[in-house]
Amino acid sequence: VVERKTLEDLTSSLFGTRFEEQRLRLKNSAAGASQVLYLVEAEQVTDVANCSGATLRYAMMQTQVHLGFAVVRTKGLDDTVRYLKRVHRRLMRRSFPSEFRSIDFESGTGREIPMFTSPDGRMRRDD
Repeated sequence: VVERKTLEDLTSSLFGTRFEEQRLRLKNSAAGASQVLYLVEAEQVTDVANCSGATLRYAMMQTQVHLGFAVVRTKGLDDTVRYLKRVHRRLMRRSFPSEFRSIDFESGTGREIPMFTSPDGRMRRDD
């Protein structure tokens, strides 16, 4: 389970009770999931609006320590996409080891990457 937030999203959720409600809902909805990723897009954690960078770092640390979520910071949307693609590859290798045993993802050599059906029903390559 992945929860993605920009630094501005995180800042706005800290005011009021939204931050706690969202994390509790995430924790309950992820029951049985092996890992929850709390992904924050921010190259640097700095002051945003009326919220200090220290407060934002504390909120991320609290999410990791108290709820056991893996807090991951990415530089922005492109970095998030790259990170999630790597996570997807690891999950696929773990779930279907025989299909991915001879594939070298870095060089693109080895057996061809299996095809998967996209949500709209079209066949696509996982790349």
